[in-house]
Amino acid sequence: TARTMYEEARRIRESLGDRWGLSYALRYLAVALWMDTDYAAARRESDAAVALANEIGDRQGCATALTVRSYVARSLGDNDSAEAAAREALSLHESYGDRRGAAQALWALGMATAGQGHYGEAGAHYKLAVAVFSEVGDRFWCCICLTGLAEVALALGDPGDAVCLLAANSAIM
Repeated sequence: TARTMYEEARRIRESLGDRWGLSYALRYLAVALWMDTDYAAARRESDAAVALANEIGDRQGCATALTVRSYVARSLGDNDSAEAAAREALSLHESYGDRRGAAQALWALGMATAGQGHYGEAGAHYKLAVAVFSEVGDRFWCCICLTGLAEVALALGDPGDAVCLLAANSAIM
């Protein structure tokens, strides 16, 4: 349903010549495609969202689209591109003081570095992100980061910590 709705939003924004609205629709169409595991289409839309946000000077839109680009690239196994996009998103979010956006970029950076086998670094990114999400009261994103930390614990051979992290995740939700 989300995919259909964002495709319709894209068509409407294009017909109106609303480039800001189109940029938004492209970002979230990419998310819907990613969640639908249509990674190639998600990459195409996230790349279009980054390009359009840059063209219209929407720094926040560009940073958000770069975060989306990062986790789409990670899903495609392109961890180097995922890391580059997440680092750029993090830098942009930090440049205008968006802590929640920066934390989402840190989550994406955690996924990318875990995909490269840099588990200590990934854990550090997840921990920084969960701290911000805890401060702002975002339980959903806290749980996403705790899941990442559990995956890191498993990769480092510590299933006990992974179980504790997943239990904390369950308790939060």
